Formats: sequence, C-alpha cells, structure tokens
Amino acid sequence: LLPILIYCVDKKGRPVLGKPRPGPETAHFIEHEAYKDIALVIPALRELHYVTRYDNPP
Repeated sequence: LLPILIYCVDKKGRPVLGKPRPGPETAHFIEHEAYKDIALVIPALRELHYVTRYDNPP
C-alpha cells in the first residue's frame, strides 16, 4: 500500500503517513518512482479483496 498511501492526504491536507523523511532520496522517490509501483499493487489489492469478499462463505 505504500505506493498509494504516499500520495494520500487527510482532510486537512496533511500526508496520511506523516511527514516524509527529509533528504533528496525521499523527494526523488516520491516525484519519480513511487507512482510506478501503483500498477503492481492494484492487482494484488483486487485479488485480496476478491478472496476476502467472495471466497469465504459467512
């Protein structure tokens, strides 16, 4: 979830995960790399949701 949560903000506009670590590596990761992992995370979330929601009878 990190690639998604890194872009999320609360109602006041603050980052959900708290302040990012200071430094050029963090800024570079957020601006140039984190979004690339979202495409990998979404299918895994869908599969988890499907298994949790539809494969387990009540």
